[in-house]
Amino acid sequence: GMVPTPAIDLWSVGVTVAELFLGSVLFHGRTNSDMLRAMMECLGPFSARTLRHHTNQVQKYGGTIPCHFKQEVQSVYVYLQQTNQIAANGKVVVKEIPLQQNFPTRPLVQILLKAKSSKDSRMKLQQFGDLLGKVLCLDATKRVAVVNAMKHEFFG
Repeated sequence: GMVPTPAIDLWSVGVTVAELFLGSVLFHGRTNSDMLRAMMECLGPFSARTLRHHTNQVQKYGGTIPCHFKQEVQSVYVYLQQTNQIAANGKVVVKEIPLQQNFPTRPLVQILLKAKSSKDSRMKLQQFGDLLGKVLCLDATKRVAVVNAMKHEFFG
């Protein structure tokens, strides 16, 4: 897969902090496919660069890693969402969802606002949501650096 960098640690911290605030799981799902969908609903689709890397890794390693996306034409990708249905051949039915579909459908700030208490400042919460959006960027190469995250207005 991807080369590990400090960006993955920042992702982990961001998810943990969000879940502490929410009091529940941020990207809930029974399967990896469910969690990928939840991530895209909250943060938007993965970048073409990340998807290209995924599809290349799937081809490189054959059937040893699951394929969650496929390339239709040029930079047009489709998300392969597993369903709970079983086809006549015994395989799980996969629904193809074009990534041009309206993602995100549950933006992060809206999720945070629903969990807001009457004591929470709306402005601070929006700053928190902005910071989390930068920390949880799905493309690790575009994720905010730790030093820049610490300079975010949320901490001011």
